[in-house]
Formats: sequence, structure tokens, C-alpha cells
Amino acid sequence: MAGSFDVVVIGGGPGGYVAALRAAQLGAKTAIVEKDRMGGTCLVRGCIPTKALLQSSELYTLAKGGQPFGLVADNIGFDWPAAQKRKASVVDQLVKGVEGLLKAGGVTSYRGAARLAGKGVVDVGGDQVQAKDIVIATGSAIARIPMPGAELTIDSDQILELREVPKRLAVIGGGVVGMEFAAMFAALGSKVTVLEMLPQVLAMVDADLVNVYTKHLAGLGGEVHTDTRVGKVVKGNG
Repeated sequence: MAGSFDVVVIGGGPGGYVAALRAAQLGAKTAIVEKDRMGGTCLVRGCIPTKALLQSSELYTLAKGGQPFGLVADNIGFDWPAAQKRKASVVDQLVKGVEGLLKAGGVTSYRGAARLAGKGVVDVGGDQVQAKDIVIATGSAIARIPMPGAELTIDSDQILELREVPKRLAVIGGGVVGMEFAAMFAALGSKVTVLEMLPQVLAMVDADLVNVYTKHLAGLGGEVHTDTRVGKVVKGNG
């Protein structure tokens, strides 16, 4: 046995690591298991890296339009690899912060995929961890659109790791995540087209605010097509 604990938490996202910290604070001998990096989707592959890149794109946009404010600059360009490097640094710093909280709180961390191997037993890469209680906080996974050609698309994890800004980008789905990427890449020079099957992008947002956002995207050269259902994806020539 790799260890014996009062509580073992499976999943190192905000649900999991907060549960582990609280259990430890209440006196339970606690362990946490995470197969990726501590912090969860928001910190590692969602809110934080996206906002870091968005800030870079916003600064680029402001610099290009800064002349009315007295900012005069020539040959303003955008260094995508540098922006990616900064994004990674921001994520690394926050991941280390979560790891530090767990260590300071007396929580034992295991790196690997967890599997329930019996009553009160969690298998982590072949190591058996015993637990009186097990908390499952594994979060969610990205869903692929079930349509022909889906394998030709990239998801919201993969787009964060692109090595260069795409010349053209079609975004299937005008929800919060899709529109966020649309605005960011349009600001960086991509020809962006958003395809949304509902009558309005950002369906849960007030229509007046959506109009402001779509006008902003149009000003960046982006296009939005609503009431548009994508039937398949095919590989083009460009």
C-alpha cells in the first residue's frame, strides 16, 4: 500500500483541492490525486491562460489605436511565441501556488490517473492508496461535435497551444468560450467567422450587450452567422 488516509480526493481542480484542504483543516489525514496539473480546467486550460492571451491581444489593439491618446509608435507587431511564453509563466506560477497550499495544509499529493480498485482502495498507477472516505471531483471533459469531419477540428485546449496565429479561423459555437477566442484572434489579425445554430450568439446574455459585442467583433474584421447549423467539416485547399 502506498498510504492510508482518512480522505482521498480524486481530482485537483477547484472542487477537489478545496475539499482536500478543508478535510485537512478539520483534522483528517488527506491525500489528493491528479493526473494532470493541480488547479483544474480554469487554471490550466481555461480561464487563466485564455485571459493571459486576451490581455496580450488587448494591449496590441490599444497600442495600434493609441495615437488619439498621444501614443506614437511605428511598426507595431505582435510576438505570438512571447505571448505564449508569458501565458505559460502565469499558469505555472498559479499551479505552484495551489501545490504550495496543499503542501502547507498537510495534504499528500499523488500524480497519476486514479481508479477505484475496491472498497476504500484507490489505485494510482499501480500504487494502492487506502481511504476511509473517497471524494470524486474529476470535473468534465471536452465534448466533440458528432458530425463528419470532426477530427479535422481543434478544441479549446488545443487552440491555446497553437504555434502561430491562424490566417483564418472558423469558430463553431457562439457561446462564451467561442466568442472569447473569436475576439482574441480577430484582434491579432485572423479572419474569423463564427457559426452559431441559435438566433443569437451568447444566448444567455442580454441582446443589447450582444449587439455591442458583435459590433466590436465586426470592427476587428470578424463575421457572425446565426441560425447556421454546421453539417460537416471538410479539408480545404487553403
